[in-house]
Amino acid sequence: MNAAGSRARTGAAWLGIGAAFMGVAATGQAAFVGVGTAAFALGLVMLARARGGC
Repeated sequence: MNAAGSRARTGAAWLGIGAAFMGVAATGQAAFVGVGTAAFALGLVMLARARGGC
């Protein structure tokens, strides 16, 4: 298993977690907006690193 592939899978997982928290936030739970945004951003960073962009 190469490091870039592992980072890409990790990034995709963080995107999924962020999306789930944002989905909960959409139901009126405003406290989850920040957590979802942070997890989503972390997923984007991990994907960018896996592609060699950072």
